[in-house]
Amino acid sequence: MRHGQVDSLDVLQIAAAWSDTRLVMRVSGELDLCSAPQLRHALDHAAGRMPSAVILDLEPVTFMDAAGIRAILRGAELFGPRFILRRTPPYFMRLFAITGVEQQLSFEPESGSE
Repeated sequence: MRHGQVDSLDVLQIAAAWSDTRLVMRVSGELDLCSAPQLRHALDHAAGRMPSAVILDLEPVTFMDAAGIRAILRGAELFGPRFILRRTPPYFMRLFAITGVEQQLSFEPESGSE
């Protein structure tokens, strides 16, 4: 990467789709100090539309720092147990455990584990 250029993998992208009254948000790229406000804004906007649940798909996220964790906690604040993390990679599960926030989050069971 040359100075002044942004690698396309670094940019956070949020794809939102409604499934009945549930909002599914697929987040990809890096969730960090620069991009976390984008996720917080999307969650705040979603709260105004009153979904029955918000599903946050984290599988395509390549990096997360403390600001990313705080943005995810914003979703838990806004929606409580109706805010569910989907396809959370093991390294993020470990990060949530190490930082002590996993108890504040809800996770979708892996398919086949029910």
